[in-house]
Amino acid sequence: MIKDIEQKILDILDNEKEITQTELRKRLGISRSYLSEILSDMEIKRYIEKEKISERTVIIKINKEKYLKIGLLKSTEYAAAVLAANEMEDYITKIYLYDNALQEMEDFIKGNLDIVLVPIITGFIFHMMDERIVLLSSCAKGGSGILYSVKKGPIGSTMLSTMDFQAKLRKNEFEPIVYYESPESMITSLKNNQVNAIMIWEPFISLLKNEYNVDMNEKEYCCGIISFKNSLSKKYFDFINHFKKTTEDLANGKRWDEAAKYMSKLLNMDENIIKESFKSYIYEWKIEVADIERIIKNFGIETSSVKIKNFIY
Repeated sequence: MIKDIEQKILDILDNEKEITQTELRKRLGISRSYLSEILSDMEIKRYIEKEKISERTVIIKINKEKYLKIGLLKSTEYAAAVLAANEMEDYITKIYLYDNALQEMEDFIKGNLDIVLVPIITGFIFHMMDERIVLLSSCAKGGSGILYSVKKGPIGSTMLSTMDFQAKLRKNEFEPIVYYESPESMITSLKNNQVNAIMIWEPFISLLKNEYNVDMNEKEYCCGIISFKNSLSKKYFDFINHFKKTTEDLANGKRWDEAAKYMSKLLNMDENIIKESFKSYIYEWKIEVADIERIIKNFGIETSSVKIKNFIY
């Protein structure tokens, strides 16, 4: 269990990358002896690394092999990832929430995240630009649909996502597509009658299904866990192993209460709504090449089977 003072130090190091022991003590407002005691403890746990660069100057850094930064969208599709992160007692795991996949991938490309969970189509588009980006696991299928007041007119969606593709499939009913940066901004637009429908995902469908008409999409599109293949190390594979187990638990109807508790806190939403949203998903970690091929083909991307196989780690 990470102590409060240890978490404060880790938060500072996460922002600063490295800091002198003297500057760290000033930031925390604690004594030299207390800080030395805490840092010694953290070094034993391998949370941090110390580097003496002069007689009086010691640099403190996070031990990257013990620190896993995970990017997620605001979706209950990723409940198994949250369970897995909380199981990794030998590591420090930190979850970052994003409004949309493009923002998440931008932070990933910059090196601010180790692993991201995004729509597989988004991951593949970025793989086409950088072949180091690979798919480590699937997550779940389903969980998306249309909330609408009237079955015609403008529809809200997010760009370069499964939602974008699904919205384009319904262009005979809903047109034009209006793009938004977050689920909250889509919902606000729907409530203000700026659009007649939104293509959105769980748990927002469960949250609003009593206020609007709902058409659920077919459960054939999935998200996945993405990372850089040249960065893969023990912490990544340990996370994937935990993730496979927690995914199987959710698929078998186990640990829903526990997962709902974590997701409720993360998304600031009622636990009962979170649990209801789990019913919309098929939780599955196995990667089916045929599924990936169909997703990419349906999105209108011309590619080869070799390129798709190279995308799957």
